Amino acid sequence: MSGYKQTPLIIEFWTIDDFCLGQVLLQGVELYNAELQKSISVNLNTPGQIRPLILWGIRRGWTGENSIPVQDGLEFLRESGYEIDPLCE
Repeated sequence: MSGYKQTPLIIEFWTIDDFCLGQVLLQGVELYNAELQKSISVNLNTPGQIRPLILWGIRRGWTGENSIPVQDGLEFLRESGYEIDPLCE
């Protein structure tokens, strides 16, 4: 995407911070996924999380050549089947 550095996909994850760990999504947190019917460790610092986020951005209108509003990462998790209540308490 040479020449398109001014049009990044920006996704913000507004969550509570753990007193000891800080941002729990950067450390890894167990969240229940209703679609898979099991708890899964979600860690945004793993390469496997990038592709689904990019595909989600594309479905929301991002092409890499255009700007779209900042996206809500919790909505991504919710749409992916995760129960996000532990991140908001």
